[in-house]
Amino acid sequence: MMEIILGCGAQVRVTRNGVYYQAEEVLFGQGKEISDQICKPIADFEALVAMLCIFALTTYEKLTVLEMWEVIRDTARALKEYHELNSEYLANLEQGC
Repeated sequence: MMEIILGCGAQVRVTRNGVYYQAEEVLFGQGKEISDQICKPIADFEALVAMLCIFALTTYEKLTVLEMWEVIRDTARALKEYHELNSEYLANLEQGC
């Protein structure tokens, strides 16, 4: 058994059962360790490495999409707040005239 922490931050456990390699993502939640199978058992080590690279890239993409979504959400909130403040300012200006 071997545990690897990928560059994307995911922790992966690779076990060998006979001629097959099994890769699982190790997750921690509520004080428990949970493992989630990444792929079907693979006999070829090079194919396992390729699968781990694809898993890492997919995880990076998910993180990137989540970060972009957060930036867009925060920008929309800031624009909404600016619009509300600007509308309030214009209403006060109109009343003062």
